[in-house]
Amino acid sequence: MVFPATQPRIDLESLIRSEASRTPIVGIQNCFINENKEYRVKAKNNVNDAEYILSTEGENLNALMTYYQVFDLRRLYTNNVHRMAQIFGIEAANRTLINEINRVFGAYGIEVDHRHLSLLADYMTYEGIYKPCNRIGLKTNASPLQKITFETSTSYLKEALLHGEHEDLQSPSSRLVTGRMVRCGTGAFDILTKLT
Repeated sequence: MVFPATQPRIDLESLIRSEASRTPIVGIQNCFINENKEYRVKAKNNVNDAEYILSTEGENLNALMTYYQVFDLRRLYTNNVHRMAQIFGIEAANRTLINEINRVFGAYGIEVDHRHLSLLADYMTYEGIYKPCNRIGLKTNASPLQKITFETSTSYLKEALLHGEHEDLQSPSSRLVTGRMVRCGTGAFDILTKLT
């Protein structure tokens, strides 16, 4: 760090705090090398060539990227959704969410349709950032009634009233609250018949 000599006082504590909050401190504690059972190539001299996977406790993707001759960078993966978004983009974070939710449910033998997980992951990443699927992530939603149906109803209602938020009844949650037909699925169309 470089400071001008004419600066009378330096608040070193707040400077260190701000720098530390912007600096990710990540590391790898343990490494495991496993053979990929699904991959086996027959080499020219009729010897089976194996592929190996490096699994780690912790992650430091930037350090691994310096060894691009050794690692296939297109196949680097971490369950840290924020790091996947930061390094590979929001679409990679989207796929990471789907994989990790599948892993959690798969451990209990529960199979969830890919379309449901894709819908959830799309909702959590459609703004170009990874946002949680909770009341904090729902704050950016435009529909006050949809926010009210999720959690902390009174605070969202108070906020909507104080700021004069408008509700156009486009979300399924807001339409259900008001007793209207949801405009998707069987509610997406009307059937008209002649009464004569």
